[in-house]
Amino acid sequence: MKITLVTLVLVVALSTKSLVGEAGPVPEQVVDTSGKKVQAGGNYYIVPASPDVGGLYLASIGRDYCPLDVVAVDV
Repeated sequence: MKITLVTLVLVVALSTKSLVGEAGPVPEQVVDTSGKKVQAGGNYYIVPASPDVGGLYLASIGRDYCPLDVVAVDV
């Protein structure tokens, strides 16, 4: 009798909780300066908030071609 009662309580307890985690809110899509969605594998020029300062660029330092480094570029 006790095992049946414990089994019943366990089944009710597990059926009221979600066994799979819930999905969180969808993150905001990253867009470029034109308002278009940023695509993986695309080439982008990263600019600072102030347009007269310069920006960032991916470049190889030395003889290595990969991985690329992020370097500052003066405008």
